[in-house]
Amino acid sequence: ALNTKVLRYSTGENLQVVTDSGGKTARLQLMHGKTLRDVLVPLKDATAIRNTADGIHYAGSILAPFANRIANGTYTFFGTTHHMPRNECSDVRCDALHGFLFNRSMTVVAQSTSRMNASLTLGYSFDGSTPGWPFKA
Repeated sequence: ALNTKVLRYSTGENLQVVTDSGGKTARLQLMHGKTLRDVLVPLKDATAIRNTADGIHYAGSILAPFANRIANGTYTFFGTTHHMPRNECSDVRCDALHGFLFNRSMTVVAQSTSRMNASLTLGYSFDGSTPGWPFKA
């Protein structure tokens, strides 16, 4: 089972976040007139959520510490070349894609709901041991 955090308002509006899968948004439902509607295409089942955790797709994922592609998973920072795990390989390229959070467990740091808004703050600490990302953050 995956750990999920749900923020819910009395109208039924809700936000579902999977903390075990990089804090990805699994579902966001808001009122449109008198109808509750999905704002995003929901990840309705564990298979869809696991597919994002396995890097099959990244729907709802937090793209950190980098978004998009790092060509060949390689970059140079202050004269030092770093090699990241490559997770998007095809006949044309083999790159590091969309960061490292998509399959990490995050912690709930803070949460609140009110009549007008809801807030969920998640946390994850990089300790400098991630291949290709030797930084603490």
